[in-house]
Amino acid sequence: SYHSPFTKNKSWHLVQYLDIDMMKKVAEVLMGKHDFSAFRSSKCSSPNTVKVIRQISIDKSHFQNSTLQIEIEANSFLQHMVRIITGTLVEAAQNHIKPADVKKALKNGDRNLTGCTAPAHGLYSLKVIYPDGLVSWPQEVIDN
Repeated sequence: SYHSPFTKNKSWHLVQYLDIDMMKKVAEVLMGKHDFSAFRSSKCSSPNTVKVIRQISIDKSHFQNSTLQIEIEANSFLQHMVRIITGTLVEAAQNHIKPADVKKALKNGDRNLTGCTAPAHGLYSLKVIYPDGLVSWPQEVIDN
């Protein structure tokens, strides 16, 4: 396996086999309303660690260098939460983490039971949805 020059510094390159079904099992555990204390940076200062993950989609392309895309939708995120969830999913796919470990991490807030922090160079914000009335946009922004 080689790292495409087109995705260098834009994705996390892994050469190991990933068990996508195991990733999806762990993703199911993370769905819903939980205290995500175990899935945040030690520098995170957010007073509210309870978040609601609405969706985690895991899609794999099937061409030369297959690409795995993970999308996470939530009401909000803690610092490094998406990167730690991604690292946890990858380590589960490599058979290092089990769904029971993730359940325990959510229950106990134990960062040691979660995966590594995935590198930031594969992280993209696709969309931000603001609740109605939270932001008042200037008319010229709305018209464009």
